[in-house]
Amino acid sequence: METVVSPVTQSDIRLQVEPLLLEVADVVNSTLDLDTTLRRVAELVRKVIDYQIFAILLLNEKAQELHIRFQVGYPREIADRLRIKVGEGVTGLAAQRREAVLVNDVSQESQYINAVPNVCSELAVPLIVKNRVIGVINIEAEQRDYFREDHKRLLTLIASRMKLRVN
Repeated sequence: METVVSPVTQSDIRLQVEPLLLEVADVVNSTLDLDTTLRRVAELVRKVIDYQIFAILLLNEKAQELHIRFQVGYPREIADRLRIKVGEGVTGLAAQRREAVLVNDVSQESQYINAVPNVCSELAVPLIVKNRVIGVINIEAEQRDYFREDHKRLLTLIASRMKLRVN
């Protein structure tokens, strides 16, 4: 007897995504402490994308550079010192272009900044609030082709619900 696997439909995905987006909005709107908010967003993202390395970088508008505000998987000394100019690296490109950047093989990306050893895939999505880029969500993995287009769409949706209040 042959097993028939039904394809995942758009409505199936919507049923899974809508509660997640409501949860993201709830986290952002209910928590006053930025560090707690960022940690909870990282936990929510992990529910749908099993990342190895995660960071939320915030933009210093005056210097036009991104710095890590919250992270999982970065060595502490790198996380504390890393500054990425807008337009440089995958995260800087996402901020400059104001759109998600998915790199399946970082060894083939001339803009890639090697901050963590053994990374092969990266996905960076800008955080835009009131038409201003305020930062970037960045996830990385040690496998090539780890992130897919549906991850990109999902992380973009999550980022669009993150109406963070930052200075």
